[in-house]
Amino acid sequence: MARLIFGLALMLLTSTAYAVGVGDPAPSFDLPAFSERDEADNRVEFQGKIVLVNFWASWCKPCKEELPALERLYQKYQERGFEVVGINIDKEEKHVARFLSRHPVTFSVLLDPDASVIAAYHARAMPTSFLIDRKGTIRWVKFGFSKSQIPLFENEISNLLKEPSHASTR
Repeated sequence: MARLIFGLALMLLTSTAYAVGVGDPAPSFDLPAFSERDEADNRVEFQGKIVLVNFWASWCKPCKEELPALERLYQKYQERGFEVVGINIDKEEKHVARFLSRHPVTFSVLLDPDASVIAAYHARAMPTSFLIDRKGTIRWVKFGFSKSQIPLFENEISNLLKEPSHASTR
């Protein structure tokens, strides 16, 4: 029993010690795109952009509410330099297609069926969002979703968009 408890404690310590969080550089990634429209966007790097990376799945009930809310934010702020990248973790693309036919979005949707990128980000709930500034630094992380969070999303996005885009990097 003591060995089991020690093993679990060690696993928790090592998994959180390397977790990606606020203030950390956002890991870049290269994933297949869901649609031909997104093919040019499958290599994601963050310098010079404000990006919301959102991990979601077709079986996730809160995602059904969150993706349309993210679409509205994307439509409102995209001309000011805001991007949304939805990363779906479903194993089968047909589930993604069915979900998006009911909840269409115009932002990029990439596929992570082997969960390599979600593992790199250490997202531990569905959905999870990471807001990344123009320097490629994670500025905000949100696990889960509720409608009451929409003003918080918008406030964080708006604040980042107000920051000078030519800010020097140190």
